[in-house]
Amino acid sequence: DDYYDEDDEDDPDTLKDPLYQVDLQAYLTDYLRQFAQQPCYTPFSDHLNEKEKRVLRSIGI
Repeated sequence: DDYYDEDDEDDPDTLKDPLYQVDLQAYLTDYLRQFAQQPCYTPFSDHLNEKEKRVLRSIGI
């Protein structure tokens, strides 16, 4: 429980970590947009449920 209460924003090692600086939403959006351009995307998308398709449409895929 205490593990999650720690404030990583005060940890200098965390602040220096390049992964801490990643905008995860932008990264994943870009990744999914690039993936949608691949030939394998159409067969993959056939297996998505409506909620997943709605999320992808919301980011322009």
